[in-house]
Amino acid sequence: LSFTLLFTSVSSFEFISEDISLLKCLVRSPLQAFTFDLYDEHICEKSAAISPNCSANSDGSLSTALVLYQYTESHEYIKMDGDVGVVGISDHACEALGDIVYVELPSVGSVFEAGESYGSVESVKAASDVYLPVGGEVVEVNSDLEGSPEIVNESPFEKGWFVKIKVTDSSQMDDLMDQAKYDEFKEE
Repeated sequence: LSFTLLFTSVSSFEFISEDISLLKCLVRSPLQAFTFDLYDEHICEKSAAISPNCSANSDGSLSTALVLYQYTESHEYIKMDGDVGVVGISDHACEALGDIVYVELPSVGSVFEAGESYGSVESVKAASDVYLPVGGEVVEVNSDLEGSPEIVNESPFEKGWFVKIKVTDSSQMDDLMDQAKYDEFKEE
């Protein structure tokens, strides 16, 4: 079983079990220490501050990337990949909205400021605008949501993202909450 770890600002990484069917790892970051498990079936346990995402490589080996999500007070998230951010609504927002029945997204090439509404989401309970966590240009929209908006409820982080944006000012990320702060915010 082979895998790759990609992460930022992690101070140590160690194996705490080397069972061939289960590889248990301990990662210590400035935010917290946590463990995650990698299974033959390519399933990962998600943890509070950093979420491991699993995928199989073409050779059958396991690839794992530790991904840092950042959040707004209006429950949108952004996950950076270079200078492009993947934006959607959090699982908390999905639970509050209930079954999502419609998602309105902008056109590719549209430019928005941080905090500006770029679309809307409608559920059986309510309708709500969605706001960009940081300013940028829309470079891709999740066209799968047009015919299947329920994907947002089923997989808000992996398959139910809304847009990808080319971020114009990465310093705006400093105004967002990390997972630990977002969890505290949700409890208030």
